[in-house]
Amino acid sequence: MKREQKTDSEIKRIMKGRAARILAVAVSVFLCALTLFEYIALRMEWDVPALAVISGDNGFWSGVYQKEELAFDDSTENILLTEVENTGIAAAEQGDDAERPDDVSAGNSGSGDRTDNAERQDDAAGEETDVGVRDRADATARQDDAAGEETDAGGGEKADDDVAAGNSDSGDKPGAAAGEETDAGGGDRADDASAGNSGSRDRTDNAERQDDAAGISGGGNAQADDDAQDEPEFPYYIRINRKQNCITVYTLDDEGEYTIPYKAMICSTGLYNATPRGTYQISTKYLWRELYGGVYGQYATRIHGGVLFHSVPYYSRSKNALCTDKYNKLGQQASMGCVRLTVEDAKWIAENCPQGTTVEIYDDDDPGPLGKPEAVKIDTDSPNKGWDPTDPDENNPWHELSRDE
Repeated sequence: MKREQKTDSEIKRIMKGRAARILAVAVSVFLCALTLFEYIALRMEWDVPALAVISGDNGFWSGVYQKEELAFDDSTENILLTEVENTGIAAAEQGDDAERPDDVSAGNSGSGDRTDNAERQDDAAGEETDVGVRDRADATARQDDAAGEETDAGGGEKADDDVAAGNSDSGDKPGAAAGEETDAGGGDRADDASAGNSGSRDRTDNAERQDDAAGISGGGNAQADDDAQDEPEFPYYIRINRKQNCITVYTLDDEGEYTIPYKAMICSTGLYNATPRGTYQISTKYLWRELYGGVYGQYATRIHGGVLFHSVPYYSRSKNALCTDKYNKLGQQASMGCVRLTVEDAKWIAENCPQGTTVEIYDDDDPGPLGKPEAVKIDTDSPNKGWDPTDPDENNPWHELSRDE
């Protein structure tokens, strides 16, 4: 009897431990299966709403994806947007340099002419000054000589006799001579003064014109500086409604607050809340960037870590290799964490929102004050299906169709 009770106790103990182990194994298998299913669903872009509830915000695979996405920062397939801008600037500078030698030569010639003119003006002014000084010195000397002769003549006549007529004649002649000399000296000085004044006026007019030109130039530069100071460093604020897959861009009001809705965009955020909520500042920008999964995106702009704005993916780094099925999912969660946009909208953000622009990711049933735009659906049988209809490239065949219509 005691042996049977002991056996029963041993069996219960074994079964109890086994049940716990079986339960633990079952839970582990379930979690592994769920994780695997989440990975496959995320990779295949299956829309399973229940997974968003189970996985929660920024689930396990989302974190793994973001880390793997970061690994493509060093891809040789990437083209930084700054590289393209610098290349364009360099090409423009080379074009300017091709025309610049003639301009420089002409400028030097003009400068030489102006220098020669200035030198001639200075020489003329100097000559006028020298002539005026010499004339005034000669006139003074003549006056002194005339005065001396007049004194000598007067003294001699007084010593010989005091004839009134002689006194009158001798008094009139020196006076006339002195008057003529004085008039002549005065005329010379007047001419010199006139010439001097004329040269002075010319130099004064030139100085005034230079001052006016400098004032105009300085005023233009001051106005440009004022305009640069008035322009805000970050003109836009971007809000991404993760739940509605809609973006609203705000601009500044008179108080310097981002309260004015400026632009709305349709997008695709990450499946199962793979796009993390929060507030971030955009940084690196790419013209083309290799993405996780062996695809490529145009106009990629980093939001945070491995999360970026970019166009709908392409199978290759070619504008006619669009993943059409992914494009037709715009407006719903579809990515592995990045924010997909049309080429037009991705390009706008890359070109108009400087590094440091704030991006806020949130959830709300209301898409935003400008509503949720609709994206054109691409017919998968269309010969143009490899192109994004919004791509501004002049070779985009959709533009030709729009013109025909």
